[in-house]
Amino acid sequence: MSDITLKKITELTELDEAPAIDDEVVVVDTGAGTTKRISIENLLSELLNILKFAETVNEIGSVDAGDSPVSIDMSLGGVHTITIAGDVTIQFTNWPSATESCKAEIIMIDGDQHTVTWPAAVIWPNGTAPDLTGRTRLVFATENNGTSIDGFQSGEGIS
Repeated sequence: MSDITLKKITELTELDEAPAIDDEVVVVDTGAGTTKRISIENLLSELLNILKFAETVNEIGSVDAGDSPVSIDMSLGGVHTITIAGDVTIQFTNWPSATESCKAEIIMIDGDQHTVTWPAAVIWPNGTAPDLTGRTRLVFATENNGTSIDGFQSGEGIS
């Protein structure tokens, strides 16, 4: 996801007329901590790219007990694929700030062959983690920086 946000957007809303498509505005890149001038046309293009329904897939690969705990790093994407080759403990890192809602999907392969331990912050329906199958899709959501994480199984036995 892009780290570009509008700076002083209230000034834009206080204009007597809407800016022209080739006018420039000042934006701040929160990732780099810099400001830059950008045309309204380019800004709209960047914002539309953010709004597209496409997510980066983080392919973690095969993991086993020697890799434990396995970090699901939210800064690397919203969809993570992982093959379980031994007993592992999963942990989530780099959730967005506590003022943002966020979700992660994990496509877990061979989770039924080994023990997978989840963070204590994960809250499962009926209080129990699901039984994993050969290929399972799990969804996790938080709105408080991972203090509590809702966990759901959205698909099992997918081939």
